[in-house]
Amino acid sequence: MCAQLNRREFLACTSALAVVSTGGSLLAQPASTAAQEWWTWRGPAGNGTCRQTISASLKKDKMKWATPVPGRGHSSPTVAQGKIFLTTADKAAQTQSVLAFQQSDGKLLWNKQVHSGGLEHKNHAKNTEATPTVAFDGENLFAVFHNHDAVHLTCMSPDGEIRYQKTLGAYAPRLY
Repeated sequence: MCAQLNRREFLACTSALAVVSTGGSLLAQPASTAAQEWWTWRGPAGNGTCRQTISASLKKDKMKWATPVPGRGHSSPTVAQGKIFLTTADKAAQTQSVLAFQQSDGKLLWNKQVHSGGLEHKNHAKNTEATPTVAFDGENLFAVFHNHDAVHLTCMSPDGEIRYQKTLGAYAPRLY
């Protein structure tokens, strides 16, 4: 996939990746952990809901913990193995990273820089360079970033070790 992807090809590629990562995580995830873990975008059932009810008026004094998150990102949190995984981007430092927090207390466990440089110069004000959600298949984390006018996939261990990276194809959203 070295050629420039058009919008339709890009959407087909990312949709296929989402289906594979979601389907694999849904099949691999034991039913008993479905309520506690959130392995991919839109959760264990793929519908953005969970079995627990959450008060519509969540108050600060009821929060278990809060922690600062460096940079900006719009990814959904992925919850697995007692950890919370997020993507983030720091436009000033020109970095894109995957973060892991301890689920019980919000302690930052690791911050793995995946890309340096190559961030979009212009981006929608409500978007960030770290929008896709980390997916988990029971053994591997998968993070996708747009960087240097291409889409890149990074496979990591739950401990933050990069297992491999692959460029999925060229993509320049400003052209579409």
